[in-house]
Amino acid sequence: MNYCADDRFHLTDRLAAQLPVPGAADVDLSDIIYGSEGDGHRFLLTAEYTTGVVQAKKRRRQVCLVMENASSVKLIALAGDGARLERYRQLHVGQGN
Repeated sequence: MNYCADDRFHLTDRLAAQLPVPGAADVDLSDIIYGSEGDGHRFLLTAEYTTGVVQAKKRRRQVCLVMENASSVKLIALAGDGARLERYRQLHVGQGN
């Protein structure tokens, strides 16, 4: 697996609508760990986004597992609470690695 600090794969636009928060805005992906798998790619990444309307806006950070193949990008899992490194481990190990 490899690492990049920013979204050099331009996943943000394809993934933003799949976040489990209706109306997530200002989506930014970072700390991407990626590698080839079968006929596609696996990405462990941090998604940051804004939720809420007007006065109740809040910035959130979520660690995600994303699978991409020639025809789609699919959000597979979100990690639970805890330190970010532990959430990366949780998703990586939880998917059979």
